[in-house]
Amino acid sequence: PGTSWNYSNTGYVVLACVAEAIDGQPFADIVQTRIAAPLGLTQFGILAPGADHWVLPAATTQPPSPADIASLSGAGGLAASPRDLLIFLHAHLTGQLVSTGTLTSAFEELHPMNGSPLFFGRGVMVFDVPDPLRPTLWLGHSGGSPDAKALAVYDVQRGTFMVVTINVQAPAEAFANSLLKVLDEFP
Repeated sequence: PGTSWNYSNTGYVVLACVAEAIDGQPFADIVQTRIAAPLGLTQFGILAPGADHWVLPAATTQPPSPADIASLSGAGGLAASPRDLLIFLHAHLTGQLVSTGTLTSAFEELHPMNGSPLFFGRGVMVFDVPDPLRPTLWLGHSGGSPDAKALAVYDVQRGTFMVVTINVQAPAEAFANSLLKVLDEFP
């Protein structure tokens, strides 16, 4: 402990279990009560096993089923529309969901991920975008299943929030960077 770091979904599963023990309700209900409802999010939540879902299937021959995604609980069972992801990220990074101290601590100790220009803090990612034309820094998170990806970031240099959701095996980060470059062309 304290000598190295490695990303692990298990920690998020444990945190969801801790939240359930504290609140006395399923993690999906906690997310709905504490995050989705106060922010007015209508397509944002943890996929609960056996529940009806509004998630669109991935454009593959065998997309992950909602039951497979739901089994991830606190480690990736979140599904959201791009609009709701944007509202959530904005609320999180502007201190509407956690205190300023908690938000600051999320970025205090950053760990490199897989030798890439990506760093992980406490529940947040910091992307050092090495674009030769316009290097920048993104704050946010990315994730997904084998054939569905999502990226929600705040571009520090541009002062812009960006959400990309795709249902193919491709890097959402590359799509986001391309879209931001297009926006740069407009005054």
